[in-house]
Formats: sequence, C-alpha cells, structure tokens
Amino acid sequence: LKIPAKIWNNRKVKNQYEGQLILHVLKDEGIMLGFSSGTSVATVVTTGFLPAEQTSDNMTKSFSLIIYVCYRVVLLVEHELDGEQQEEQQHEEQLNEVTRKLILREDELFSQDSHSEEEEDQLQKDYESLSIQIWMAVHNTFTPLSLNDKHLEVLRNAVDSIQQQEMQDQRWRDCSKDKVPSWRPQRWLSTHNKLLQTMVESRLTEATEDDSDEAKQLSSAVKKQVCQMGKRLKEDLLTVVRTVKDCYPMKMDILNVYGGLYHQTFSDRLAKLTSSGLEVDDCSYVLFWVNHYYPERSVEDLVKANPSNLHSVIKAQLVCEQQLRDYITGQTGGLSEEQRGRCLDTLTALRDCGYQCFTCPLHGKIKVYLGPLWTSPWVGGSLAVVDPLLNFLNQQLDDLSDLKPACKQVLVCKLHQNVVVQYVKKTMKTRMKSRQQQVAGSQRMVEDAKKIGSFFEEEGCGEASWLSEMLCSLAEILRLQDPASIHLEVVNLALKFPDFSGAHVSALLSLKFGLSALDVRSIRASVEENRPLDVSANQSPLFFSRVKLKWIDKKINQMWIKS
Repeated sequence: LKIPAKIWNNRKVKNQYEGQLILHVLKDEGIMLGFSSGTSVATVVTTGFLPAEQTSDNMTKSFSLIIYVCYRVVLLVEHELDGEQQEEQQHEEQLNEVTRKLILREDELFSQDSHSEEEEDQLQKDYESLSIQIWMAVHNTFTPLSLNDKHLEVLRNAVDSIQQQEMQDQRWRDCSKDKVPSWRPQRWLSTHNKLLQTMVESRLTEATEDDSDEAKQLSSAVKKQVCQMGKRLKEDLLTVVRTVKDCYPMKMDILNVYGGLYHQTFSDRLAKLTSSGLEVDDCSYVLFWVNHYYPERSVEDLVKANPSNLHSVIKAQLVCEQQLRDYITGQTGGLSEEQRGRCLDTLTALRDCGYQCFTCPLHGKIKVYLGPLWTSPWVGGSLAVVDPLLNFLNQQLDDLSDLKPACKQVLVCKLHQNVVVQYVKKTMKTRMKSRQQQVAGSQRMVEDAKKIGSFFEEEGCGEASWLSEMLCSLAEILRLQDPASIHLEVVNLALKFPDFSGAHVSALLSLKFGLSALDVRSIRASVEENRPLDVSANQSPLFFSRVKLKWIDKKINQMWIKS
C-alpha cells in the first residue's frame, strides 16, 4: 500500500491525537476508561473491545456507546486536519482498491513459511487506517455533503470494501488458528449494522432537539416530539430510497435494514411517550403520524401502553385509516394496480381489526337478546325480541357519536350484518315442531326484518335493503308448504347469494315438514345446475359464508340415513 510520505506523517500525528481525544470524550460522557494514547480508534471500532492489558472492572459498557464515542472522536480528529492534508487525501486511491491491495498483501504475507512481525504490524496498522475511512464514509451517509456524486461514490466504495473483508473472513474460517492473522475475522458487516443502529438512534434523538417552526406551533410536548421524529424518519428513509440504496448490493437488503432500525427505534420512542397515558387529542395526533406518514406502527402497542386509551385510540385509528385509503385510491400514477391492491388489502385488514374492537364485545349480548326466537311466546306475538335488542344497540351507537361519519357508517353496516347473521344462525338451528309454527314464525320474521332494516337505515347503513330482502326470502321458504314452490324459492335465493352453499340448502330444508329425501336431492341438484359459472358476474354480496354451523353435516347425515 503506497501512501505519500507527507500524508503518512500527518496520519501519525492524527493517531497520537486519538488517545487524548478518546479520553477527553469519554470523560464528557461520564465514563472513566483508563487506556493509553497508543490505543487506536480503529482497534476499538473494529473489535468492540480494548486490548486485554488495558481493561478494567468499570469498562463493561455496551458496544453501541463505545462506537458512538469513537465516532465523535473521529469527527474531532477530522476537524484537526489542515486544509493541505484534506487536499492531498483527495488524491488517494479509492477505498475498494486500497482494500483489494491490502488483502493481496495479507495473502502473500501469510502464504510464506515465516514473515517478520514488523510487516504484520504494518499491515494491521494499514487496515486500521482504512477502517477509519470506511466508518467515516458510512457515518456521513445523511450529512448534506454526502448527497453529491463524489460522496456517494465514496460510500459505494466503502460498501464494496466491507464485502471484500467479509469474503476474506470466510476464506480464513476453516484454517487453523495459528495460521490466521490476529485481526481475523474482521466482521465488518456486523460492525456496519451496529453503526447504522447507533446512527438511527442518534438522528432521532437529535431530531427532538431541533425546534422547527412547525413543531413550535404544536400545543403539547408529545405532539412536538412525534412530529420531529416522524419528519426525520420520513426524510431519512426517503434519502435511503432515492440515493443510498444504489450504493449497496441487493443482497445486503439495505432498505429493509434501515426500515427495520427506524421502525424499532421509532416504536420504542412512541411506546415510551404513550406509557404514561395520552389525552384524546394527543392520541389522535400520534395515530395520524403513524398511519399517514409511517403506516408500520401497531395499534396494539399503543393500547398495551395504556388500556384505558382503547376507544380513543381505535376511533383515531379508523379516521387515519380512512384518510390513508382515500390517499392511496387517489394515486393514479404513483402506484401500480398490484401495489395499490396490496396497500388497500392491508388497510382493510387494519380497519376490520379496529371495528372488531367495537363489535366483538357485542356478539355475546346480541346472541342473548335473540335467544327467545322461535319460542312459543315469540311465535304467538306476546314476546318482542328485536325491539329490546335495537334499544340496546341504540345506546351503544350513541357512545360513537364522536366517530367520523364515514367511519361510523362502515361500523354500523358491520354491526347490521352481525345482527342478521346471528338471527339466521338461530333460525337454522331451531327444531320446528309444526307447519303452523313455521307459518306464524315466518310472519314474525318479516316483521323483524323490517324493524331491523329501518333501524340501521336510519343509522346510515346503505346495506339495509338487501339484508332485509334476504331475511324475507328465508321467511317465505319457511312459510311455503308446496315442494315445487319451495324448490323455486330456494333456487332463486341461491342465484342471489353465490355463497349459499349446498350445506346451507340442506340445513334450511331440514326445517321443512313434508319434504322427502328425493325432494331434497332434487332441490340441491337444481341449485348446483343453476349456479352462474362466473361468480364475479353476480354482484350480490357475500353473506352465508359467515353463517358457519358445525351441526350442518350432522343434519345432512341424518337426512341421508332417513332416505
């Protein structure tokens, strides 16, 4: 490795500075580590440890703090270099070429039967000098000057050097230890990733200390910190996508590396902010940032931090999800159809999870309210079942009056479907005692369908009509006694609802009196024959796939035994 004499002398001066500067910085950090000025920064950075003879009981500190301190030293040293040295350094060979030559020297030196300690020591020093430049290049990734072509080329060469060192580590892996250089393995890739973690943590911390005009206008400390960190995260990840990723090979997966580091650090900071509880306004702001600028944060984490925030968090989450959905839907050129579809599918899953937080606690109570269906008092008209249920739901929906109209509409429609699903389940599980019970009960079903439809229509659900029609169709099948009329009505119902399966047909027909096994087989065959080949052409929504009845197979088997 040929380095101009003047530059080499300057570097020797620089190395003498290192020990004093490290001690100075460590004292600033409140760490008292006793090691001599001869210890090189590169030794600490590349190994994560100080020489054995310089360790002490109070030196057990984390690698991230050590590496952070070392880079502060590197920056201080860099400022000490005069302009003449900076100019001459620009004429040096590229880092990847320097790395290649050092590896060749290493191979040649250790292929000999014997070599001098001076040559080995010199080679190690050259590696240390190179490592400082490598880590400085990585550390400067987000500095303003790093975005020009020259600095990007330096980073690209640094990354190539890291790869070369990893390959050289592998070459020495299976050799006996007495033949392996003392500096192997270098593990530069591991050091690189740890450095990125330290950089990410440092940048988000620095962001909270930056009083931007936008942050000053916010009303609380929580909002200011989230805004500052969120903006820094967004800007840095965009920088990685636009420029930094081109400096790395695909196999290093740098986008996911940076994304994971920022996600974890940002998540930890948000969890800490929310652990002491949030006001509703702060909670909404946090979720706005999470979903609009950074849709990777789990709502579950925010709720775990303070369970009393549940409803406020979910309400804000649903609003943010709707805003993000509108944004993605409106993107005409920025996203492909496949990308847009994946984003919308993810948002739908997120939205459904939020709605379930409101609807799931109601399932059990809805089931209890519908329990008296098909009992003699209900069939006879002396017991109202749906009216008390709707009064209960009205009280529950009043608690959601502060939910945005668009979000509340979707929630009401989901609740409507849940009520009708439970109603149909109860009906199909009932053991009919007589034809008179079916006829009278079918009339009550029609009345209930109208009440349920009117209630949810007034609450803003646009699906009220087709659900009411479906309930009335089921009631009509129960009312009819003529096999031919039943046959026609069942086929029409299957045409409207493609998920009205053969198992559902059998379960419904098992409620009827006077149908033979031959009638049941004939109706089922007609249903299958008349199903549209292209289900997508049938615009009826799915419903019966949600009516999962474990006893359907048992009923079908009983019918086949009777036949």
